[in-house]
Amino acid sequence: MQGADVCGRVVAVGDGVPHERIGERVLVRTMLRGPVDFAPYACWTYGSECDGGFAQYATAPAADTYAVASDWSDAELAAVPCAYSTAENMLHRADVGAEHVLITGASGGVGLAAVQLAKRRGATLTAVFTQGDRSHEAHPDRALPGRPALLRRHLPALRWPYLHLLPRLHRPYHL
Repeated sequence: MQGADVCGRVVAVGDGVPHERIGERVLVRTMLRGPVDFAPYACWTYGSECDGGFAQYATAPAADTYAVASDWSDAELAAVPCAYSTAENMLHRADVGAEHVLITGASGGVGLAAVQLAKRRGATLTAVFTQGDRSHEAHPDRALPGRPALLRRHLPALRWPYLHLLPRLHRPYHL
């Protein structure tokens, strides 16, 4: 069962877990450390090496499950451990600041998070979105259509060079 993005309420607990946790609103850490005995540089990914949260009920190690008190919706909170941490890691590693950034794949969870987090860092953003989605509501400075034929028309008007292209592509992007 896949599903790394999990927010919900505890409905039951296992051995050794305080019954007071029942009813808690929780997030589950995406990168689980307990199953690998907290070995350095080792983890299980929730929804990959073990069953995840794409279900009505899910189980998770108590040590990797955190109580949250927030007025955000479950969907908003669930995006934090996987999508936002991945986007923040990319932005941090690329040392993004107040500069021009082109984000491809801005319609997905990580790309949308990257748009929002880069804006908070003061970046000027051009984001490539899937046509017809609502991701433009993330308010990039410029939104481009994701279809290659349409994107090809817009590329000459972009102000180059862009200091960062996120995510970095591991395969050629042909226009």
